[in-house]
Amino acid sequence: MARKTVKFPPEARERAVRWVVENAHLYPSRRAAVGSVAALLGCSAATVEAWLRRADVPLPAEGDTPAEREAVRLLRQLVHGHADQAVRLRRLETWLIHLMRTTGVSLESLRMEPSDSQKPASSRDVDYAQIELTRGGLVPRIERLRALTDAQCRDVDYLEHVVIPELGLAEEEWSFPDEVAHLSGKGLHLLQLPCQVAPFLVWLADHAQGIRSYLEIGVRWGGMFILLSEWLRRFSPEFRLATALDPADMSPLIAEYDRYLGSTGDQRVIEVRYVQEYSTSEAARGAVRHANPDLVFIDGDHSYEGVRHDYELVGDGPRMILFHDIVARNWPGVGRLWQEVREQTAGTHVAAEFAKQYKSGDGGGMGLGLVRRSDTSLSRK
Repeated sequence: MARKTVKFPPEARERAVRWVVENAHLYPSRRAAVGSVAALLGCSAATVEAWLRRADVPLPAEGDTPAEREAVRLLRQLVHGHADQAVRLRRLETWLIHLMRTTGVSLESLRMEPSDSQKPASSRDVDYAQIELTRGGLVPRIERLRALTDAQCRDVDYLEHVVIPELGLAEEEWSFPDEVAHLSGKGLHLLQLPCQVAPFLVWLADHAQGIRSYLEIGVRWGGMFILLSEWLRRFSPEFRLATALDPADMSPLIAEYDRYLGSTGDQRVIEVRYVQEYSTSEAARGAVRHANPDLVFIDGDHSYEGVRHDYELVGDGPRMILFHDIVARNWPGVGRLWQEVREQTAGTHVAAEFAKQYKSGDGGGMGLGLVRRSDTSLSRK
């Protein structure tokens, strides 16, 4: 008799993936965790592994070499407590010193303190190591974006529930809403809520034509910078320059994106410029003048004074100015400035907000707000 194949519904597969991710640290190895959940479901470990690969979720590191796997094993055993903790601790101390000497990882980045997305990141931070390890997933996601049909690019539900989950969200100390938290730590590492960025992308698809230069102030890991650059590449034939302004070291994702653009042989050359400066510097002012942006995304200093400075920095040249975190509870200064901008530009600009929230109410609110000059055919100076 042929063996009956059991088909598991998507929600069961998703729960299994999440369970492995959240509980793998309780087992001596990831394989053991996978085997445990497979036994509970009555399927093979290979089936669960396939679900994990398709989900493309970050898992506890196993290591590529025997030495790396041994270090991970010792660390897990030490955390869970064993009689010979002192011996294991000394061995781990030796390994850690070697790691710091060979990789340049800073002591500050190893401290168990919440990460601050407002603090400039350094390539010596542990967070950079995670981005570096996942940079290989960038190109498939760019190609996924480029393969979308025009109908799919204008389908809010498809973008929110299919495309953006495939692109991946960032993994920060604060958590995304329960509805999308499982998408964190992979791909483009977007610091956005899918229910907000999806309708914005549809809007931008209809209003992008004529945008030649894009400037983003405060790029963090670069996910939104890459996403919008690709969106403009598709919907604005004139698009040629994407400028990132941030005091942090360049994210591995932006470096990979720049490398990819240079390797495709695409006749439409898009220049990526990374300006490692605070927006208050004279060099930043020069970069803004050079970019002469049509679209600006302000996502840097979230204090009222900081976001107002960045708004005044770009002046009245851009056709469109996009603000992030306009309804964020932790950043009331952004919302205050946003309301002022709406009122001040009411006679010359059209405003739009993308601030839908998830039912769980988590994620800090975020929100995107945009003002666009009413006469978009007005020639630039």
